[in-house]
Amino acid sequence: MDQGTKEDYDLVSIHDSENERSLSNRVIQWLQMMDGDSPYQISRLHHSLQTATRAEEDGADVETIVCALLHDIGDVISPSNHSQVSAALLRPYINEKNYWIVLHHGLFQGYYWMHHYNEDRNVRDQYKDHPYYQDCIDFCSKWDQKSFDPGYKTTSLEYFIPMAGVGPSIASGSQLKSGNCADLPKAPIIKQITITVRLSILPSNTFEKTLS
Repeated sequence: MDQGTKEDYDLVSIHDSENERSLSNRVIQWLQMMDGDSPYQISRLHHSLQTATRAEEDGADVETIVCALLHDIGDVISPSNHSQVSAALLRPYINEKNYWIVLHHGLFQGYYWMHHYNEDRNVRDQYKDHPYYQDCIDFCSKWDQKSFDPGYKTTSLEYFIPMAGVGPSIASGSQLKSGNCADLPKAPIIKQITITVRLSILPSNTFEKTLS
């Protein structure tokens, strides 16, 4: 890398922007991969859809609904720490509260099963003084832990794809708000050479940032 030129790294930036642009398609594919065998009465995809359905029915905002839809997406990549993987994927595009909830929801879900294995179900209480502690409890109790019900009327994935296009926000103070969408922070422009990237979590959910 120490022998790379500015022109070389311009090509890398173009490649990276294309890779970012295809993220939405990969996320949908990962969700579809969750529609397989499961120890539950429904698939992991159905669980994710049901969680998002409950969030919408409770009046959650679009960003939170998308987080509910994708909160277990890390299962496809790394089941052992799926919460951390899901949170890392979403972090650039969501606010701090939703990031914290997705990051910790796996541990908080332990309240419902850890005591069956002689473990402390209240391990979540180590965060009881955190400002998003109760929000994570509510996410789990109202939506996540309930969403394994084969009889619950659950909305389809096709419904949530255009809905997510309204756009999750970003907690950064440097983003530019436009309607219900938030643009990614603008990077500094160097020598007036910029690359515009269109980036989305799901199709039609478009943001712009400038790479130099």
